[in-house]
Amino acid sequence: LTGPFPRKRRKSLLFLRVMEAVLGRRLMWKVGRRIYLHARREGSLNIDTNGERLLQHALAARSAKLGAPLKIYDVGANHGQWSRAMLEEIVAAKAPRAHLTLFEPVPPIRPSLTRLSEEFAERADFEIVPQAVSDAPGKTTMVFTDVAAGNHHLASEQLSYAGEKIAVEVTTLDRFHAAAGDDLIDMVKIDAEGFDPRVVIGMEGLLAQQRVGVVQIEYSVLFLRSRAFLFDIFEIAARHGYAVALLTQAGFEIHPSWHADLEHFYLAPFVMIRDDFVGLLASRIAVYGDDNAHE
Repeated sequence: LTGPFPRKRRKSLLFLRVMEAVLGRRLMWKVGRRIYLHARREGSLNIDTNGERLLQHALAARSAKLGAPLKIYDVGANHGQWSRAMLEEIVAAKAPRAHLTLFEPVPPIRPSLTRLSEEFAERADFEIVPQAVSDAPGKTTMVFTDVAAGNHHLASEQLSYAGEKIAVEVTTLDRFHAAAGDDLIDMVKIDAEGFDPRVVIGMEGLLAQQRVGVVQIEYSVLFLRSRAFLFDIFEIAARHGYAVALLTQAGFEIHPSWHADLEHFYLAPFVMIRDDFVGLLASRIAVYGDDNAHE
């Protein structure tokens, strides 16, 4: 290698070319992406390894310690997989009887939630809401793919899956909560297949009043359905005094401000955290250097 490269840069390029010659470009790409996502703590849907179960455990432990029942909204509950894990943590912690509100607009899915509520009837009160959640109430069209799938979503021309289009009622969390009562909500879990930002916009009244402890979203390329970015989540959080963090198996990785290197659309659970909930998990401050390297 010759040319106007510093010596260190030339050695780095030579090393990469040798690796590509040995592994081939395709394998090098796959290995490199795996290493990159591991370093970023992103790319996993497994709640046992991506920090989601860790947060559930901490919430249940807090509930048991305070003797205060958990109040949770599960938006995009699907078959209740996330809520089941939360209930298991509540049982293990011997926490007080919780209240779970499960939002699921697809009729063939809701029987799973009814069975879940019956199974855990002694440990929690359930409300199954047959509505979608977004940034404005009304009616809309939703794409229902298959009972066993988890990718049902509000109809969108972007990254849409093939499926049956069904009419659904839509509410906002601000509207629903105003009608349901004035309690504090410990956690709002959102998995809206790319429409998470719209759900967050529809709960800005709750956020402005600091009525929610933790809001969890699933960030991914599906955000393009909302024409939204993680940047928008940071703006909303800053407006209402919440911290934004990547949820990891080690705890909260708090980002004091948005950075362009976050906006890669890799699948990851992010959370908005009220001040008094930051201590739920161990946390570290994420800082980017001048070369965009994570420190």
